[in-house]
Parts: sequence; structure tokens; C-alpha cells
Amino acid sequence: MIAANPKALSTRPGITGIDPRTDPALNSLFEAAIASETYRGGLIVDGYPATKDHIDHLRMLVTGGRLPSPVILQFDIPDEELRKRLGKKADNRFEQLLKDYHREIDMISVYFPAATVIHVDGAGKLRG
Repeated sequence: MIAANPKALSTRPGITGIDPRTDPALNSLFEAAIASETYRGGLIVDGYPATKDHIDHLRMLVTGGRLPSPVILQFDIPDEELRKRLGKKADNRFEQLLKDYHREIDMISVYFPAATVIHVDGAGKLRG
């Protein structure tokens, strides 16, 4: 959705130490994307905001009238069900991602109390 792929940029020779998911440069990429004609009808964003810096920037765009209050899709699935589905893949990295997810969802609801939250039941049976 955003023209630049932060992961690809971070793997170029000479660029080291950047975690593309938390890079502050995503703020300017996001702002450029919403300013383009391509996204006038809206867009779906996955993984942004991922840091306090990101959410502060997003809140500034909303309070400044550049963006409407967000609509948030929240997939409701118990953590234990996720662990069960992942089996042996539910390692320390997964546990950290799960903690990050809960922190980010909590952060968004505090920063955007007027946001529309659409709850999606993610605990249903998996289809083959």
C-alpha cells in the first residue's frame, strides 16, 4: 500500500540496525501515502502504528483534521488458542510479538477513544 518497502530499504548495503517495523521514517512514508490521490477513499494499514512515536504522529494527523478517527479491526482470539494453533512454533519470539500486540491495541484505544472498533471473531474453526 505504501510505495516504499521498509524491509527492502533496510537490507541495502550500508544501512544497518534499522528495524523497519519501528523506523520513525514510516511516519513520513505514511503521511505521503495519505496525501496521494491513490488513497483518497481510505486505506487499510497493518503494523502501523507500532511505536509511541508512530501513534503520536498518527494522533497529530487525526487531531489536525488530516485524517478521520480510525476504524480498528480487532481480531479476538484467546492467547492460549494462538499458542495451541502454532504448537512448537510458539517460541519466545512469538511471546514477544503477542505482548507487543496487546500493548499496541491498548495504546490505540487510549490514544483514539472515539475510534470505531470492529471486533472480529478469530477463534472459529480453521478451514483447510
